[in-house]
Order: sequence, then C-alpha cells, then structure tokens
Amino acid sequence: PKLAMRMVTHSWGNKFEHLVAAVFADCLCHRTYDQVAKKLNSPEGREVLRRQLAPVARTTYWICATSVNQHATICNSAPPFDATGAPIRACRCSTRKIPSGSGDCEVDKFDTMMEFLLYASPGLRQVIAADADFLLFQRIWCIAELEEARQTHMPQHLMVLSTECVSGHDADLRKIDVRNAQATMESDRRMILDKIRDPDEFNRDMQALLFDPTSGLVAAWSVHVSLPTLFVESMMEGVSHAIVGS
Repeated sequence: PKLAMRMVTHSWGNKFEHLVAAVFADCLCHRTYDQVAKKLNSPEGREVLRRQLAPVARTTYWICATSVNQHATICNSAPPFDATGAPIRACRCSTRKIPSGSGDCEVDKFDTMMEFLLYASPGLRQVIAADADFLLFQRIWCIAELEEARQTHMPQHLMVLSTECVSGHDADLRKIDVRNAQATMESDRRMILDKIRDPDEFNRDMQALLFDPTSGLVAAWSVHVSLPTLFVESMMEGVSHAIVGS
C-alpha cells in the first residue's frame, strides 16, 4: 500500500463517472472536469486519457468509497433510498459490523485520518470534487472534512464540472447552514453537530473558506492560472508519446 498524495472530498449522490472525471482532471491540472467526463464516454476519448495520464499515473488518491470498508459498518442497515432517490437493497454479507464510536470503526475517524496523512504524506492536498448541483456543500460529512482541512491548513483545490456551474450556484453556496446539512444516517449528523460548539461561527468560517477574496476556494478557483488547459493537454500528450517511444 502507498500513502495518498490527494484526499478527495465528494458527495455520494454524485455520478461515479463525474467523481472519476474530477480525479483525472485534477491529475491533469484542469480547472473543470466536463471535458474529461466527455472523453470517458467513448473508446477514443478513453484512449486519449490513458496517454495523457501515463506520466502522472503514480499519483495516489484517498477516496472514502474505496478506502473505507463500508461492509464493516452499515451495509446491512442502509436506508431505503440513496441521496438520488434510488432504492437501496440492504447487503447480506457476513462481515462483522463495527459501530460508530468503536475504536476499530473506520467511518467516524475522518479527522484522525486527515491529520495523519497531512504529516505522513508531504505535499498532501484536499481535492473537493463538487457535483454539478453543488450538493456536496449540503452533506454534513463533506462540510466537516472541508472545515477540518481548513483548520489544519491543508491545501485545498476545488474541482467543478464547468464554469457555468459555479456562477449558477453562487447564491446557494452563500446560504450554507451546517444545521441544515444532511447525512444518510441521522446518528452521523447528530454526532458531527455535537462537535460544533457554535454553529453560527462555523457557518461564518465556511463562508470565509468559500468566498474570502484572497484565500477562498471560489476565489482561488476563479483566478487559477497555473497553465491553460489546452497547453497542459498538449504537454501531457507530448510527454506520453515520448515515454511510449523511448
């Protein structure tokens, strides 16, 4: 096993295709993942992505859906519907369940995990893979991870579907209230809320995290000019051809 270089915060209600596209786009230093998502939908596009990603294929990402054993927690007592309204069939596996609050439970220790990775993996950053509707910012686990990263000074990078998505949800983002945040399990929601001493102060911190003109995630995304996307794609393509040809 290898330590993660990136820690991904995402909403489970997002399309899996978009989650993968956001990770690939981050790996390629893109600002949005819409073009990557399009490439994932065709054999030709996927082949282009394979070539582009070849030089950075060793970049490692921590994603809770694959890094945490969900079968050891709540798979047998899932709610009737998921975040998109689709029905959920409870799992019948024989894996021993470990409840939240137990020392061996994996799902309730995101803050410990983030703190460990921050010091064990130099250069670690948080990748915020926002869904098209920005529902990530209404999920209490995601909000808690954002705040934990802010408090520990972990570098954070906002990855969005498209430029239009950002401008279309600006007003909604300014109304975020942690008291209205949602979770699949009400016990999880209560557990996180109980850790917040002052919800109003937490909400102000969240607004600063998003909209502070000098350090906010949205502001940083808006002025992100590391390299134009087309130039990065051209550079990655050239490097990958050079590796294949060497």
